[in-house]
Amino acid sequence: MKGPNQCVILGHMVKDTLESLIRDHLGPVQQTRKGWSSRNCMMCHLRGESADRRGRFGIIFSPDGSIATSCFNCGHKSKFVPGETFSKEFSLFMQEIGIPHRTIKLLNFELYKEYYGKEAAHELQIAENISSKWVPATLPSKALTIQEWADNGCDDRNFLRVVQYAYERGIRNFEQFYWTPQPNGMLNKRLIIPFYYRNNLVGFTGRFAGTPPNKKVTKYYNISPSDFLYNLDKQKPQNEYLVLTEGVMDAYAINGISAQGNEINDSQIAFIKSLNKKVIVLPDFDKDGSMLVDVAVKNNWAVSFPFWSKEIKDAAKAAETYGRITTLLSIIEAADYDTFSVQVKWRMRN
Repeated sequence: MKGPNQCVILGHMVKDTLESLIRDHLGPVQQTRKGWSSRNCMMCHLRGESADRRGRFGIIFSPDGSIATSCFNCGHKSKFVPGETFSKEFSLFMQEIGIPHRTIKLLNFELYKEYYGKEAAHELQIAENISSKWVPATLPSKALTIQEWADNGCDDRNFLRVVQYAYERGIRNFEQFYWTPQPNGMLNKRLIIPFYYRNNLVGFTGRFAGTPPNKKVTKYYNISPSDFLYNLDKQKPQNEYLVLTEGVMDAYAINGISAQGNEINDSQIAFIKSLNKKVIVLPDFDKDGSMLVDVAVKNNWAVSFPFWSKEIKDAAKAAETYGRITTLLSIIEAADYDTFSVQVKWRMRN
């Protein structure tokens, strides 16, 4: 087997290096007629399954550079696609066949650099350093999905208010949102929105269902890293644009990301830059939105001033009125990249 010091990683050779490295560490395999290589699974013990002795693990190397793995015994699945970084499951697979963690990190960095350039790869490294501090989290006690509570016939008054609020905000997939009867932090009056990064739960927020009764009750109850950005997992490498909103509900409505408010810190800015997208800021059009506009101007990001009806104050309401696709198009078409023009439009709007 090759050690990390034998792994030459240069330019267009990276893709071939990855395949060679994996093949060298796989050990003996059986070839199938469909192009898969099979062997006993190395992942089963991690999933609480008995050792595979029937060669139920498979891996396939595609001509485009993508690599897929799966196991019929424990259900393991992972995939690497050129232009994307390694998923947690794919990295775990490489570790289990004996590839050193340091080599995996180096390969990940070099692959990204090959596709997006040195500067983008450097920004990715910054993002990796930031996200490495996002530790696994748990949802509140007794939290179940809205769909589960509904299927169980829950008629709790607070639950029904949360469902009504969610429906009014355009939410239809109730398997992605949660509710708990626990009163701490008034969570029983909130729609619980989980925060995922690379499919791992790293926190959550509870959105009060409706208008909070007084100033002591916050609109959002956050248990998450201070530099987390909501909806990162929905940002695909092939997407050209990234829309940054203030509110979590707005980001959900248009598949954007949210800084969870009108303030954004340096770590969040660095992470956004690492995504290598054309960033469009969609602020709330009130006096507090100026903070996000200032950040956009400072970082040469566009600011969008969509031509929506006066009664529509945010992206969530626009998506409910016009539909997600039409709303997204209106945001992109109304994006202004000129700093002076943005400042003039903002003053006129407010």
